[in-house]
Amino acid sequence: MGFYLNESQSISYIRRNKGYLWLNWNYLKLKIYFNHAERKKNVITIEPLDDNNIPKLQELLMRCSDYLVFQDGEPVKVDAAKNLLISKPNNVSINNKKVLGIYMSRDHSLVGVIDIVMCYAGPDILTLGLLVIEPAMRRNGIGEKAEKLLENWARSNNFSQIRLGVLFGNDKGLRFWHKLGYKETGEIKPFLFHKFRVLVKAI
Repeated sequence: MGFYLNESQSISYIRRNKGYLWLNWNYLKLKIYFNHAERKKNVITIEPLDDNNIPKLQELLMRCSDYLVFQDGEPVKVDAAKNLLISKPNNVSINNKKVLGIYMSRDHSLVGVIDIVMCYAGPDILTLGLLVIEPAMRRNGIGEKAEKLLENWARSNNFSQIRLGVLFGNDKGLRFWHKLGYKETGEIKPFLFHKFRVLVKAI
């Protein structure tokens, strides 16, 4: 707590501040309990997805339609999951493309997805095409945890940089990536009817 009291001092302190110390101590215990419970509740894993995961992935993409409609300018297609698993830049091997599911450890529910391309912008650069979390699970640290797991994986596979794009108009996304240490390169590129900023992070 930052200070120490011997037994007599503690009793005297409680008497002079009747109820105050107990109230704050109980609040502290309650806060620690809830913080610990929240950390356990929000433990995640990231796992590769394949054709066997298409039904669950499609359901997830439908739940994430708020962002995907903004990104694509149209409703989520019925074959969006299948397309996500195979879509890639023309000059990239399918072996350098991965789609990762973000799962809650407590019940193995799929709550987010990460799309990455390896060695596209450079031999030691990992390009992040998409990271999206379903709306009900946002604002509780899952995105940050997923990025950290991805960063650790990238580092262990000898990548030195993660590169991504943030669409103009996605101000929340831009703040999120800035918070995690990504820096704008100054590059602006087209995407469908949008433009996006390029951000990078050395790892």
